[in-house]
Amino acid sequence: MVIRSNKKAIQEYIESSALNQSKLKLLSISAQAFQEVREPDLFFEEKEHFLIGKAVDDVITMGEDYWNDNYYISNITKPSDTIMSIIQQVFQSRTSDSLFENDLLSAIEAHNYQPNWKIDTKIAKVSTEGEVYWHELVQSEGKTILDKDQYMKCVSIVNQLQEHRFTRDYFIADAKYNHDIHYQVPIHFYVDEVECKALLDMVIVDHMYKTIIPIDIKTMGDYTKFFDYQALRRRYDIQASWYMKALQQWKEDNNMQDYAIHEFRFIVASTTKQCDPLIYLCSQEFINAGEFGSSRLRAIKVSNTTYESELYSYGWRKLLYIYKWHQENGWDKDYEIEMNNGIFTIGSDYQKY
Repeated sequence: MVIRSNKKAIQEYIESSALNQSKLKLLSISAQAFQEVREPDLFFEEKEHFLIGKAVDDVITMGEDYWNDNYYISNITKPSDTIMSIIQQVFQSRTSDSLFENDLLSAIEAHNYQPNWKIDTKIAKVSTEGEVYWHELVQSEGKTILDKDQYMKCVSIVNQLQEHRFTRDYFIADAKYNHDIHYQVPIHFYVDEVECKALLDMVIVDHMYKTIIPIDIKTMGDYTKFFDYQALRRRYDIQASWYMKALQQWKEDNNMQDYAIHEFRFIVASTTKQCDPLIYLCSQEFINAGEFGSSRLRAIKVSNTTYESELYSYGWRKLLYIYKWHQENGWDKDYEIEMNNGIFTIGSDYQKY
């Protein structure tokens, strides 16, 4: 059986002030990174690989009704990023559904669009290229707009995941064997008296064998066989370990204390390459690194001599400790800077991630 979380539960999760792993990872950069809300260079910025990735995730995990309520398929070719952003800014503060009855010039100036052009020329250019997109915004009524190419790419990836010999079995709920697939699973839990939360893409429960398989769906703009590199660079070990911790609470909440949690796994598809979707199992070493941190030696060759340099990365346990330190000592100082009294050593290979 397929089980999807209702919209209310997802909205409550989003609005919850509890700490999630994505936010916590910002502390590996600095206290300032954790606090600040980064504004994009443009009022509105659409990165296609993120757009496609979210659309794929939503169509699989949220279902057809959610898709119809939140996505709009357009027949037009979208304008340039800057003009799209200008039109979006005007749309957000519109006083009527007519583009030409709104303050287009203010948005143009806010974007510093073509500063050497005459005002009439800039308005004419944005109007010409943006008018059709404006009408699509009006028609879509706040939904996420996909053009036909983006939509077809999304459909292709979803079909590949659900039909490919490597991945299709993960998306089949077998009622005969009492096999459930839970999509978009919000979990609230506590660690060291800190309120935390996690939102899992998929949890497969086999009631016959009493097993639980946690899954996250990833898309990437490269060949899927390179995902392990992306996982290390983007610290997906923290995400996987955090979700495994959350699942312990989910087991208790659902009276499944005698169920065994299997390896966390990522199901990965490419948005840009023709290649197989792959499954990546997370080893216990990977999970431990996400929770407790890890150090590894890295070979560096200088002239004809090879040196070994140690890289250390925090796990979520340490990041949670840093979070609690800031809660007690304030956010105007950085934990690492304070612990080092403002003194750092420059080595031959420094990497912070």
